[in-house]
Amino acid sequence: MVVHACTALGIDCESTAGRRARTLLVMYIVAGATGKTGAIVADALLGAGEKVRVLVRDAARGEKWRARGAEVAIGSLDQERELARALDGAKGAYLLSPQDPRSADPISAGWRIAHAVANAVAQSGLGHLVFLSSLGAEHAEGTGITRTLHAAEERLAEVPGKVTFVRASYHLENWAAALGAASGGKLPTFIHPDRRIPMVSVRDVGAVAARALLEGAGRGGRDVVEVAGPQDYSPREIASALGNLLGKSVVPEHVPLQALPQVFASFGASTAFGEEVMQLHQFIEHGKLRLGAVGTRLIRGSVDAQSALRALLA
Repeated sequence: MVVHACTALGIDCESTAGRRARTLLVMYIVAGATGKTGAIVADALLGAGEKVRVLVRDAARGEKWRARGAEVAIGSLDQERELARALDGAKGAYLLSPQDPRSADPISAGWRIAHAVANAVAQSGLGHLVFLSSLGAEHAEGTGITRTLHAAEERLAEVPGKVTFVRASYHLENWAAALGAASGGKLPTFIHPDRRIPMVSVRDVGAVAARALLEGAGRGGRDVVEVAGPQDYSPREIASALGNLLGKSVVPEHVPLQALPQVFASFGASTAFGEEVMQLHQFIEHGKLRLGAVGTRLIRGSVDAQSALRALLA
């Protein structure tokens, strides 16, 4: 992979200049640094004294990272050439497939990102890609919006070098949208109140992804890591944790799945996106969001529901 990168830079890797250039191939690229997991990955890498280049769409949003010593690259994950340039000379990269709730065809949009990322990684000669995926990505059908991540995993498994897929559980931070209602004593949920599922904080997801990058590429191939919190939770347990934090009784209120597209539309999401998310919740409702897929290894984090919810309330 280093030879490929040096060649792309017009450097003879076996020359003195080439050997010197190899020492420059130590930078990590982080997408999504203005979001949740990407910000945690970038922060962890900088804290470890590593060189980091963050990929952002808006230069202004990259300024806080520049102030911390990171390079800032402007680009989008669905623009193959821009991404390939951003990855050039990198030791490893953390990438993801952002979802646009306004998209009229979110599945096709996910496919475009997967192809652009795969092509850019192949062109750049990147040695190690860490890609944010999700539980359920092992299924080709029946998972709604998660089908885009199944497609991404399939496409990215074909690129040279090592690829680590970080399959995150249901994000505890997803409950942020219900905090307003919780303050009034109700926790609206599309998941049955007593359905326990794997949940995880984005802090644990980011920590696992950063650790994967720091551990290095090692041998090439495909590595799949499932990430969950210290225990699984039901919406009723989430409501109880919120009640403890708010100092009042909070009870879960089960919202029919059929209402999901309309609820999402009220927040500006397209009908197609709402329907895909509804299918994902049907998958969850049928008890299929599980840990232990074939060929994976599990890492349980340390951030429990109470800690994650306390941070949201703060």
